[in-house]
Amino acid sequence: MRLRDDQGRIALAWRVVPIGFALFLAANVGALAMLGYLGGRAGGSRLVITWHTGCAAQTLPIMQQRAESMGLGKPRWTTTSDQISLVATMPGLPDDATAVPALLGRSGQLRLRMGDQVLATQADLTAASLEMDEAGMPYTQIVLSPEAGQKVAEAVDANHKGELVFDLDQEELARRPNTIAVEHDKLKIIAGVGKTRDRFRRATDRAIILGHGALPCDLTLASVSDASGSR
Repeated sequence: MRLRDDQGRIALAWRVVPIGFALFLAANVGALAMLGYLGGRAGGSRLVITWHTGCAAQTLPIMQQRAESMGLGKPRWTTTSDQISLVATMPGLPDDATAVPALLGRSGQLRLRMGDQVLATQADLTAASLEMDEAGMPYTQIVLSPEAGQKVAEAVDANHKGELVFDLDQEELARRPNTIAVEHDKLKIIAGVGKTRDRFRRATDRAIILGHGALPCDLTLASVSDASGSR
């Protein structure tokens, strides 16, 4: 039930943040439920998105989970040995045709390191969610397995002058000073600087990508087209 609630909050945030982010400043996750009555349903174009891949059968379940978390409308999936296609109603955002395919097809390989020492990877995650701090600012919270959490906590305690670095697909996402103790195997990935709506978008994207595991092989976007006439 908790996972279903998290997916609902993430989907709603992904759809409405660019136009309704000011409402989130109430610093209350419950505000997401209110936004559901203000046009939170997927109401954009219906697109056909196709990717090439060498592991369609293994990749499809993860992409389906990501699509559910995004709240895409009436998704219809088809696969062949080397191709995955999706027909779905988009959220209705200006960048649907580029952002949705990119998010669904991102590899999603997380690495948590201190210097060159890798302390945890995507395989060590047990959960990821969109959260807000006391000031109403968003962040992505990840929960590590007990074994990985203990390893990270011990490394942090042993080097208070260092910092943890979060990498996603070899891109640095954030840094966390080791002066902050690791508690209950939970870590915050801050959304960075910029406009509030941009922070929410980054935090939400990361929760979607990290919440369902990494793709088992790389995807190549083949095409994006309007689904007019498709049934």
